[in-house]
Amino acid sequence: MFGFTSNSLNQKSLTMVKTILNNFKNHPTYKDYSVSLNEHDIEGSASITITKYGQNVNKFYFYPASSGNIASIAIYGAELSGHLNSIRNSMNIFGLKVDEVEMVTNSASPFVDVYLQDY
Repeated sequence: MFGFTSNSLNQKSLTMVKTILNNFKNHPTYKDYSVSLNEHDIEGSASITITKYGQNVNKFYFYPASSGNIASIAIYGAELSGHLNSIRNSMNIFGLKVDEVEMVTNSASPFVDVYLQDY
């Protein structure tokens, strides 16, 4: 996972994240969920948070490469094994090709770390 860099997501990548956000918001599965976007100035990243009844369900952090493209996605929250297995089976997330995916358990909160192929 990338963190605390001087890189920032470029406009193309931010548009992709906003499209992912809108797809969550418009999908019938998430009609009872709150889905929000946060852009992180310090890290140059963005995140999508999914909550239900005020409780966090999942958070997707999108971290930039030096090009401004999305280099990695960290997934926190519920059903991490399901996310991991789904991504491993397809080697794809949100229409982006995955280079490597792993479960990180030696941190304060376990998460799925997804490294993307450059696009």
